[in-house]
Amino acid sequence: MRSSDSVLDSTFVNQWLRFHVGLVIFLGVVLINDSVLAAGSGPVLSDQVITEAVESALLVDKSVPSHLIDVQTHQGIVTLIGSVPHYRAKKRAVQLVETVKGVESVINGLTVKISQRSDEDILRDVNRVLDEDPVTNAYAITAAINDGVVTLSGTVPSWAARELGAWVASGVKGVRDVENSLITELKEQRADSVILEEIQKRLKSDVWVNEDSALVSVNDGVVTLDGVVGSVAEKRRIANDARVAGVKEVDESLLFVKAWAQGKMQRKREVGYRSDAEIKETVELAYLYDPRVSAFNPTITVRGGIVTLTGLVNNLKAKRAAEDAARRTRGVLWVKNFLKVRPGEEMSDEVLSRKVKLALHDDPFVNGLNIGVFVLNGRVILHGIVDSPFQKNQAEESISTVKGVVEVKNNLNVEGSWTWQPDPIIKRDIESELWWSPYVDSDDVTVSVKQGVATLSGTVDSYLEQGIAIENAREGGAKEVESLLTIRKYLEIDVLPNGAK
Repeated sequence: MRSSDSVLDSTFVNQWLRFHVGLVIFLGVVLINDSVLAAGSGPVLSDQVITEAVESALLVDKSVPSHLIDVQTHQGIVTLIGSVPHYRAKKRAVQLVETVKGVESVINGLTVKISQRSDEDILRDVNRVLDEDPVTNAYAITAAINDGVVTLSGTVPSWAARELGAWVASGVKGVRDVENSLITELKEQRADSVILEEIQKRLKSDVWVNEDSALVSVNDGVVTLDGVVGSVAEKRRIANDARVAGVKEVDESLLFVKAWAQGKMQRKREVGYRSDAEIKETVELAYLYDPRVSAFNPTITVRGGIVTLTGLVNNLKAKRAAEDAARRTRGVLWVKNFLKVRPGEEMSDEVLSRKVKLALHDDPFVNGLNIGVFVLNGRVILHGIVDSPFQKNQAEESISTVKGVVEVKNNLNVEGSWTWQPDPIIKRDIESELWWSPYVDSDDVTVSVKQGVATLSGTVDSYLEQGIAIENAREGGAKEVESLLTIRKYLEIDVLPNGAK
């Protein structure tokens, strides 16, 4: 079933900057040793090694109950068996597995525990969240339910909007599955050549993929992807990028995931220059396909690879989505987000506080946590203690769509967030985290650790890769992380007025 992969992917990508992509190698367990090394090629990713990597990735992630999930690997195909408390945990478990090197496919055998809630109560909340979301409330979506399985029908303007509708509905407590029957209504037919050109632009601009990995062809609106990529996550991104306006179907059956692809499975280093004009055009295209942003038409200026966003939006999530889309654009060195959130209607702090608390209650990842809320003039301050960095960030994400919230100050503390280990062990675990990430070229990053503080130096290809490397270090056991990483420039930076650069 493909009900909400794109929106989950977007949310997951946002979390990359603040969470983790791989696993922690525990003291006394060394996955990379003489028995699994091949000369000059790095670790041989046997099924056993992949299984241990997946088990560890699930174990360190507090959003999924790893103790209830069994992992089996056969020829790189990972099967997950067990139960999870809610539908989004089922989807997140798969996302975590897809980012582990060596995984060629994921079979999701997880089941969602049966809720004590009635279908009537679940459906009422599904309709409420669809109506309250600042994007889906404009769509004609009809929801039905049978034994916890929600079916969505109606028409929406784009594939991304279709996925967003399913994602919003999936967060309601008691939802066991989502059958997405939403239909994308095309405003006009587009020539295959136009569709192909747009897909190639999206692939070229996406920092998460190597656009040379897939051959793209279009026939009567049907896109066929052919090639070999290094991770399931990259395959997902390529397929999502291919779903532009006018596409009827994307056939990814000939796009294979192989462990040997792209050397160590990282995206090939970008070559050539990207002018400021090219970056601006790419960001504009990204906004066109992001339903969170498309309605607001932010003003985009680019100088020396630095993107500046100005304008008005009516919700905080739109402001964040605009920044995230710019970050994911190849060639962008930094993003200055000056977008202003103007909800457009007056709301008392008391009413907004109730709405924020309800949003936290609705989110299955943070429901039940002791999170305090203080609201002043649309600014929300969160305080309390949570179990993981993921929960801290998820609490912030869950209230960003609440109309009236203009800013969030996240003062949540993560309980037991750091455990002392010897510096050499932390260094080893960080290097392992970097190696396992399909999005970081670990050969270009040097790690040093002193008294638990990790220092990263070297070069990375993008803003996002820098952020991922920093979070890899935190997940590898660092108490603090100091980044001396520089972003590799492929641009000629213009001379600014008065000779400044």
